Amino acid sequence: MQGACNQKFSFIPFGGGHHHCPGEGFAYVEIKTIWSTLLRMYEFELVDGRFPAVDNTIMFLKPDDPTIRYRRRAV
Repeated sequence: MQGACNQKFSFIPFGGGHHHCPGEGFAYVEIKTIWSTLLRMYEFELVDGRFPAVDNTIMFLKPDDPTIRYRRRAV
């Protein structure tokens, strides 16, 4: 029997194939709610005006050194 890391689709979010995660729809609605709340309440800007380089050799992509300025919007 194979371990969980060796199974097909083990690193695809919410599974793959015929049986998807039943909470997938709820998770996407929750992510949209969080982002819409953050974008409504805060202003974001890149400090140096350009998007930082991304390291594509790792599984989870993230900027090397993000410098983002944010401030709460006036009510």
